[in-house]
Amino acid sequence: MLTSTRDQAHWQLSLLVVLHWRCWDNEWVVYNQGSGDTHLLDTFTACTLMALEEGAATPTQLLVHLLAQLDLSQGMGLAFSAEQPRAVEAHMQAVLQQLAQAGLIESVTA
Repeated sequence: MLTSTRDQAHWQLSLLVVLHWRCWDNEWVVYNQGSGDTHLLDTFTACTLMALEEGAATPTQLLVHLLAQLDLSQGMGLAFSAEQPRAVEAHMQAVLQQLAQAGLIESVTA
């Protein structure tokens, strides 16, 4: 599996984030009760955030989880297949940065 020094950090939900979910036709809406913000997410981003809602994870743990989700989610509008782990990892890193900029998640050193 792909690993690097990024795996020294864990990603987790930011403090005070309380999420409420809705899904329509592979588009996810999540309301953050802590900030009052509502976010429109694609399925990949929603899967990433849901995984972190379950608990903190390293990038490698998230990648393994997302690759398993991709195997189970054929036909759900995901742009990648599990056979493309480097593409999934690169997209996951971009999604993590977007979620962090939105104030939904944060990186903490293990």
